[in-house]
Amino acid sequence: EQIVYPKAALNKNNEWKYVVNVGEEFVQGVRVETCGHFDKCSLSDSFPAGYTAMCEQKYVFRRLLSVADKGKPAVEEFRLPSCCSCVVKGPSEG
Repeated sequence: EQIVYPKAALNKNNEWKYVVNVGEEFVQGVRVETCGHFDKCSLSDSFPAGYTAMCEQKYVFRRLLSVADKGKPAVEEFRLPSCCSCVVKGPSEG
């Protein structure tokens, strides 16, 4: 888990936009958590035979002030990593 101050990010329309972060005058910090790897979850060894558990990155939309068309400021939603989740699959889910 860490706080990041993005300079650019993909908005909800999958467009790259500049995010307003100006020195110490105006900063937008966002807490993010990313999966270190996309392997088995640490608890998966204790599951019954045929069950697997994999790490999966989860995302959340955050509203940030960005630079819109013609340099105008605009509030937009950006998709950012929020947490790492352990997803369990049974024998029939392959």
